[in-house]
Amino acid sequence: MNIGTTPSISNIPLATVVTRKGQVTIPAPIREALGIKQGDSVTFQVEGEAVKLKPAHSTLAEGYQSEPLVVNWVKSAQLLR
Repeated sequence: MNIGTTPSISNIPLATVVTRKGQVTIPAPIREALGIKQGDSVTFQVEGEAVKLKPAHSTLAEGYQSEPLVVNWVKSAQLLR
């Protein structure tokens, strides 16, 4: 869902506090609008003096950086046929 199409939060600034570790809580209305749930990954992109936050979409292989292992496993399985 695009936050720009959610009239209830699109023009209302929502503030949060940065912790000592640099962590912030994404306000619930923003998480709901973007479909972000506990354990999801997000990306940050700096645009001038603003930061764009987006849900990160990745494959299982990218998430675990295991693609070379999967490719080698498939090649090995084909050799055994």
